[in-house]
Amino acid sequence: MGPRCIRRRSLLLLLIFAVLLFYQWRRVNIIGYERVSLAWHAMLDPGAGFGHAMGEAGPATELAAQVSQEGKSGNQISLSSKSWLPFPFGHEVPVTGDASHQHTIKEDIAFQEQSDCGLHLSVPNPFVARALQFLYDPQGLQSMGFKGFNLPEIVEVWETYAVKIEKYFRNCTRLRALNGLLEDGLRMSELGMDFSLVHSKRLKTKAKYTLVGDEDIALIRQVYWPQKVFSLMWTDTVAWGKRPLILAGHRYKQIMAIRRDGYVKIDRWEGVDVDSVIAEAATMGGRAHSRARGSRYMEKPMQSLKPLLDRSSHLWQLVIGYLGAEARFDGYAVFKLGEEVSRATYSNAPWHHDGCGQRLKAFFYLHDVDRKTHPTVIAGGTHRTMWFPPSHYFAFPDHLVGHNKLNAATVEKAVEKVYGPTIQRMLGSMGGGFLFDTNCLHAADVEGVHKPRSVIIFEFVSRNHARGAHNVFPKLCNSGDGLSSVKPGDAGFLHD
Repeated sequence: MGPRCIRRRSLLLLLIFAVLLFYQWRRVNIIGYERVSLAWHAMLDPGAGFGHAMGEAGPATELAAQVSQEGKSGNQISLSSKSWLPFPFGHEVPVTGDASHQHTIKEDIAFQEQSDCGLHLSVPNPFVARALQFLYDPQGLQSMGFKGFNLPEIVEVWETYAVKIEKYFRNCTRLRALNGLLEDGLRMSELGMDFSLVHSKRLKTKAKYTLVGDEDIALIRQVYWPQKVFSLMWTDTVAWGKRPLILAGHRYKQIMAIRRDGYVKIDRWEGVDVDSVIAEAATMGGRAHSRARGSRYMEKPMQSLKPLLDRSSHLWQLVIGYLGAEARFDGYAVFKLGEEVSRATYSNAPWHHDGCGQRLKAFFYLHDVDRKTHPTVIAGGTHRTMWFPPSHYFAFPDHLVGHNKLNAATVEKAVEKVYGPTIQRMLGSMGGGFLFDTNCLHAADVEGVHKPRSVIIFEFVSRNHARGAHNVFPKLCNSGDGLSSVKPGDAGFLHD
């Protein structure tokens, strides 16, 4: 090979290298900027009611970014109309109206980070006053014993976190990590982050891939979920990401429905005599039934339920198909809701997630449940979300534990934009019910005139999850020893 041929090949290699560098530069600068900026404009669109839903600017906060000169000019903010989003918001959300108003809300909750690494990202900051102001249901907080919603007190709890996020992302490595996750399908809302599409995509290239071992996610976790209590949620096995078990017929479909939606409706629980269950449940005593509250009771184990609790039963096959062979039964109880319950008297009527990571609850209906029988309402798909700390029951100091009752408008808007119209009432017939992952956002429909509701609630958790929870925080979701029998006053059914 002559010197001339060598020079030609060298020039060709240099040209190819230059083209690759140019492509990478455009990918980071253009896609990264448009993708994240448009996502947060869409999620925080105040025209939909979030941000200025109460018609006032809200309290000033040192944590909120200043309105840019671009926003003060009064010109409409221009965004690309291309629907590039890697996750379904259901529809494109046009940005209209006064630009200053739009920009202020976006800046309050998601601050703009520009850096020398060629990225201009809108980084979510769920800890600032603007986000916290519209997060909670004040009436629901009263049901937890709080006199009302004390915004300054809540802001003070999360102030350090809010400031840390703004400083943390002034770093190219961390910004690129967030950008890379977005490109691989990270879905975000005002309430949390869903890494399920990232898990699915990266698992294809790494056979032993796990979310907890992902270096990009590790950088995000450090600033959004630094508390010890959240280590359980990350080290827990991802139930919805497991390879499906080989089961025949409708049970396989039901397991796949739980993995997809976080719940499955059951027309009729198999293997039990429904009439015997209803008759035995009626003999159970307990505290006096309250018309305005929920009551649970169980004097002794119910013999009629034994077939349902056999590990070869319909219920157990669904539980094992989701949680795995290490699944553990943690107890059951008869539970009644009075006809006059409200968000102020029944603490689990407002939207919430249990803050316990992945575990299952099954409902057995002792009568038909329709729209007027306090049906449970579930936001499908939300079981895959890592919820930001301000929505967690156990993430607060002791005197504020229980701030997980969420504003309905905020929840419904966030769910619609990320997952679409997935909110469903759990209606069903006597002897049927549903099974769901309590990491789903859920509530009870108590608006208007209702009839009382009676059900039996069963609770299941993986043994690894229970051990991990007990090590992290002994009181976390009543995660001590499994229940060998059902006893009066036993905890474990605090969250409907």
